[in-house]
Amino acid sequence: MVGQRPRYEVPHASGRPLRAGSQRRKLADQQPAGPGHGTSAGFAGSVRLDRHGCPACTIPGTHRLPSTTARVRAGSELPHHDAFGPLGPRLPTLDHRGRGRRIRLPHHRVHGRRGGLPSPRDDPNRSDSVVQHLRGLPSVRVHDGRCLWIRFVSRPRHIIIIGGGLAGPLLGCLLADQGSEVTILERRGDPRADGYDGGRSINLALSARGIEALARIGLDDAVLRTVVPMQGRMMHDPEGRTSFSPYSVIPGETINSVSRGHLNCMVLDAAEARTAVALHFDVECTSIDVDRSRVSYRTPDGSEHTLDSDLVVGADGAGSMVRAAMDQRERTDDGTEFIESGYKELTIPAGPDGSFQLRPDALHIWPRGHYMLIALPNEDGSFTCTCFWPHEGPESFAAVQTPEEITSFFRTNFADAAELMPDLVEEYLRNPVGPLGTVRCRRYHHRDSAVLIGDAAHAIVPFFGQGMNASFQDCLRLADCIAGHHTMREALESYDALQRPDGDAIGQLSLRNFIEMRDHTASPAFRLLQRFRKRLNRMFPRWYVPLYNMVSFTTIPYTRVITIDRRRRWSVLAIAFLTVLTLGFLVT
Repeated sequence: MVGQRPRYEVPHASGRPLRAGSQRRKLADQQPAGPGHGTSAGFAGSVRLDRHGCPACTIPGTHRLPSTTARVRAGSELPHHDAFGPLGPRLPTLDHRGRGRRIRLPHHRVHGRRGGLPSPRDDPNRSDSVVQHLRGLPSVRVHDGRCLWIRFVSRPRHIIIIGGGLAGPLLGCLLADQGSEVTILERRGDPRADGYDGGRSINLALSARGIEALARIGLDDAVLRTVVPMQGRMMHDPEGRTSFSPYSVIPGETINSVSRGHLNCMVLDAAEARTAVALHFDVECTSIDVDRSRVSYRTPDGSEHTLDSDLVVGADGAGSMVRAAMDQRERTDDGTEFIESGYKELTIPAGPDGSFQLRPDALHIWPRGHYMLIALPNEDGSFTCTCFWPHEGPESFAAVQTPEEITSFFRTNFADAAELMPDLVEEYLRNPVGPLGTVRCRRYHHRDSAVLIGDAAHAIVPFFGQGMNASFQDCLRLADCIAGHHTMREALESYDALQRPDGDAIGQLSLRNFIEMRDHTASPAFRLLQRFRKRLNRMFPRWYVPLYNMVSFTTIPYTRVITIDRRRRWSVLAIAFLTVLTLGFLVT
């Protein structure tokens, strides 16, 4: 046997060598599911298999496999050669993230010292030295002197999230649970230490989509213990009369009122509890290179820092700096469409004994045509009230500015609410007027290096109670796409295709609901139609579900909701028409 090359075979996952006839066995058939396989623990890159069993191996006599390109996740295992035979020259170059960043992993070379393997001239027997060398490599399994497997190990992804509001920390938790390292940069101070900056935040409505996302990070039960469930709408007319309209005929289907500040603190706590998440507050982003996933920022002491990452996520709201940086590279921002109304927050405090001064299980609405007032209950017995008024005009923020005008306007239009607001004038003058608009984007991602979520991608008017819920759903979809695709580019393209139509759809639905709440909820005909729809839902729960219920109490994609509602609308009108005809016939 001296001077003759021995024949060596490529072991299969079972430990048996491949036989003739298995030449076309795919790499995926050979690799067992190692840690992280099928998850987003990390992506090692694309491996080019030569026509031989070992990647890039040119040793004659080895079992031949067809040339192919295979995707390899971190933690997956590939067959290798007998440690005592001729070994391939080196592991192929891996292209991490597909962006030209090359990572060479240790391998073996007989003729030379690449990887530190002794050459035959140095050690003719090679047995002890080879086995000792192979066992010293963390990516190689050695059993009974045989190098059975090479394990491809990728470093964890580093993802930078700009924005520490609600969506940013939630996404950080999801990605950290999948094995990524996450850095969250927030311009404001830590609300847990500094207190939440009120006066510019509308109280939030938590529904099925948001609860699903919170459940994925184990926070749903804790949050639901702090909410106030709302069973329906309570309408207040100018004379002070009220009427209640339930949201659903199904018990347990409620909208949950939650404090934005309290929820923000809870998701920040959840993120901080994960060792893979780093939180930085009071930092100002000075530049974002979306091509290289690089972020430069300034700390409160004036020092400048730069972070490189695998992905930059824009969770920085309607005025997103990430979106602006993406727009400079390729047209991303389709503009913000502002409506003629703005908002201002007020408070109805709890009663002297800490009790609610209005019915606590309802969203209270004072519809007055082109303007309105709403109130959502809080856990402490108070109500967060929001004025949605035009910026200009006879009944607008511009027309109500002095203490006398404030008092007179509220006593005339919202008398029953004004009686419950002892600090009405002070709060009205202190709290600013916020704009309301819809942000639309042509795309939610830039190549494989930047992506937008939440208000940065699709800020909407708050009249369907879906802003936070839609943002949380973005987080779920993005995390799932990253977990389910081999490359970041594929993941972001899939996320864009899924979420951008939904972002446009919920924007349309929110504007439609604004007109409904403002102009139609006080109409007897509208309330009659709503009762008819609920009756249909009760009689045919599988066939007919109202639009509001599909949006709020299911996780059906918003685009699908619109399609279903459009299809059923004519059926409902036909049934209503036939019902009226039948009743008229019976009466006559």
